[in-house]
Amino acid sequence: MIGQSRVFRDMRQRLMSLIVLAVASGCSAPIPATATGTATPSGTAIAIPTATATSRPRPTTTQTATHTPTPIPSATARPSVRLVEVPLSPPLTIADEISDIAWSPDGAAFVATSSEGIHIYSTNEGKQTGMIPVDGGVNSAAFDPDGSRIYALVHRRVAIWDAHTGQMIGTTSEADEAFSPALGHVAAISPDGRYFATGGTLPLRAANTVVQMLGVWDLTTGDFVRELFGNELDWALVDIAFSPDGKQLATGSTTAFSDEVQTRLWSTATWTFSHTLPGNSVAMSPDGTLLATSNHGVHIWNALALEPVTTLEMTGDSLSFNFRSDLLTLSANDGLHIWDAESWELLFENSDPLAYKLEFSPTDNLLLATGFLGPVRLWRIIH
Repeated sequence: MIGQSRVFRDMRQRLMSLIVLAVASGCSAPIPATATGTATPSGTAIAIPTATATSRPRPTTTQTATHTPTPIPSATARPSVRLVEVPLSPPLTIADEISDIAWSPDGAAFVATSSEGIHIYSTNEGKQTGMIPVDGGVNSAAFDPDGSRIYALVHRRVAIWDAHTGQMIGTTSEADEAFSPALGHVAAISPDGRYFATGGTLPLRAANTVVQMLGVWDLTTGDFVRELFGNELDWALVDIAFSPDGKQLATGSTTAFSDEVQTRLWSTATWTFSHTLPGNSVAMSPDGTLLATSNHGVHIWNALALEPVTTLEMTGDSLSFNFRSDLLTLSANDGLHIWDAESWELLFENSDPLAYKLEFSPTDNLLLATGFLGPVRLWRIIH
């Protein structure tokens, strides 16, 4: 039986493919631009042999955020882990049509994108502190590395706002005409703040299908520098993540017509892809040692050698490592699951409503989640 999460995911992916058939264009005040480019993909698929989990050093980081949370019940909780919900004011519900969530680098704030624009919340108080209205809405957004700016695709440009005042600072150059303004379902900024990557699906009217497409802007110049296409004409981009050192970009894709999924690793130096892994949900540990992909099992990889570490017998929609890289969480068909990221012991599971997107705070054991078009929930992980 297909779980609620898989149904929501299928609905979202099919809606993406349909929505991109009706697009608009136009924006304001571009930053000067000079460069464009196209990459020709090539790569090697990696098979998954049976693997045994291995230990690794854990980085040490100091927690910074504080909360006054409200406990919520869980179906099954191991003694070492508890989830405590932090109430949001006002709450973000299905009526808000939330499409994505993103943390500020210091964990003090987060944003939720919707059909109305960008909602800004304070983490400590759980209160909305700002709202950036955007005509036509925003699919996805990202903070820059110092947390001072928010970026999102609006039509064929990347719009830039002051994260504290909500005022628009400007826009980048316009993407090539082939880059659909209906894209922007996923977004990420490289750790050094240079590149903004976003993508989704692109209609091919002649072939009556869609193609995975990724657009990259150089934020130091405002130039649209790359368009990256998938080899398969029916694959849709559903997840994206830069490596902590910024040298690689992982993209997770799925097809609207089958259960086929894949993750590609792109070099940010050449914008060609070097490896193909199974799974379309992608997460990289903040310490740079692990890569996780999910579909027909959660596949854990040594991020440097790209060798398999272990496979967890669970399938879900979203993966996220915590700030210490010692916990991995998965939203699966039967609820939320949390593992120790060294021993791979299952520490927590429950049967809460499922989330399409999970994001751990970059500075604390706080977990942000949203389902298909909402609601948004915030939990503290007691570990």
